[in-house]
Amino acid sequence: MRSKLCLHSFLTHWGRWYYSLDPSNSMVWNELIELFVDQFIFNTIIDVTVRDLETIKQGVEEIFSEYMTRWKGKASRMVNRPYEKDQISMIIKNLLLAYNSRLLSLPISSFGELCDCGTRLKDAINNG
Repeated sequence: MRSKLCLHSFLTHWGRWYYSLDPSNSMVWNELIELFVDQFIFNTIIDVTVRDLETIKQGVEEIFSEYMTRWKGKASRMVNRPYEKDQISMIIKNLLLAYNSRLLSLPISSFGELCDCGTRLKDAINNG
């Protein structure tokens, strides 16, 4: 499951980059490789720490799914991530109070459950 998520994340970012290339420039494979390395080399340079993840807070105007995407994007650059349970605790701790106060007491044990609960909570907040 973890490798599928990483592959999906990689393909999503790679796909956006690839389709943003100028289609009028025909490239040979080696040119494409050079452009790819230039674009994504920073992923191997940035060392994301647990502290970095602990300090990612949900912005006041940021919806739940945007926050989760931003948080997961940063976490995906970590080599040795904390256990999923610990990551979930970090995320919930840094959510806006409207989410935090409600999700904190739920027995959430996976990212899927967290995303599902957060999305339903967002819908409930929006619907009053």
